[in-house]
Amino acid sequence: MKETKLVIILTRHPVLGVLLIPYTAELGKQNTIILMEQAFHSSSTIAGKRSEADRKAIEIASCYSEKNLMKVYSREKNTNGFLRNLSEKTLKEIVRPYIEKKLLEMITLIHTYGLPFYQKESSSKILFDHNACHVSSQTIEVSFHFEADESQFCYSLQCTNGSDEFLSFREKKPVITVISYPAVLLLGTTLMTFRDIKAS
Repeated sequence: MKETKLVIILTRHPVLGVLLIPYTAELGKQNTIILMEQAFHSSSTIAGKRSEADRKAIEIASCYSEKNLMKVYSREKNTNGFLRNLSEKTLKEIVRPYIEKKLLEMITLIHTYGLPFYQKESSSKILFDHNACHVSSQTIEVSFHFEADESQFCYSLQCTNGSDEFLSFREKKPVITVISYPAVLLLGTTLMTFRDIKAS
């Protein structure tokens, strides 16, 4: 049996939005990583060998699993019914804020313990080096600059990483909103937190 490890995958759920899901994975050929299954479903043999950080990642992610969210926020008997009947208002005002609180815990865990963190294409089970992401240790400061004259009003947004150096994000693609407040965005392969800014 090949050696397995836990990796955290940024993925888009069709109803719940962006999630960070722990997967059991094994090393493949040419530095690839092959996703085996979501870590919630790991055998007790594999689960018993996990580090404390891995177990904590699974514990955090289980809080926003479909099954747990259904138990907490619905009277439905199955997850398909829960997801189908989840109103946009309940998702936006109650469920997603709870998920984002847990995502912030997961991001802190990834950063603190250096857990492997990847973004994957929706149907692919193979990860390559270019799928690897990392969490920036710096919080981005944002400032607005306004200019007005008799004919026009303009504003610009400037970002710094705590120094006087301005950061450009034009080349950072894709841009994915992970958490709305404080804004946490995946810019290219870097997860960045923006102080006192809300993303939508």
